[in-house]
Amino acid sequence: MKMYFRVTLGFILLLLIGISCSCGESESMAVVSFPAPPEPMNFFEGILELESDYSLVSATTLKPEYSIETDVIKCRIVNEHAGYGFYYCTRPYLERQENGVWRNVSLKDENLPNSESWVLCAIPDKPKAAFSSVFSFRLSAAKENLSKGYYRVRIGLGQGECTAEFFLID
Repeated sequence: MKMYFRVTLGFILLLLIGISCSCGESESMAVVSFPAPPEPMNFFEGILELESDYSLVSATTLKPEYSIETDVIKCRIVNEHAGYGFYYCTRPYLERQENGVWRNVSLKDENLPNSESWVLCAIPDKPKAAFSSVFSFRLSAAKENLSKGYYRVRIGLGQGECTAEFFLID
């Protein structure tokens, strides 16, 4: 009987711990996924190599700090794998670091990534080029008022994603 009581009590404790952990998670803490990138197009065959690894693709903001009054954050995305074109999503997500945890910043619906927000960064017949692109992200895309702090733009890639971090300051 004691064993049955211990097993039942243990099960109830595990159940309560699981419930309490999931109750504290807000919608803004959940990782938001990007829509699927487009399928590679056959007309590139023979004139352009498309990236399949994406481990050498990285992103940075053009400045490490921006004024809280700034609306446009510019990001540079680079593929160091020379000669390989890559897909990236021109509508990234915005995240803010709070207590060491990255939290999603809600974006207005018209600024959310969609299947039409993917572009190919490449120049045909440039086998030695490290392809790169600069794009802008508007802070006014956020539903909430932003405050000073540590942020990052999370950019979808053909496989995976990369981030570009920056500070908003007074």
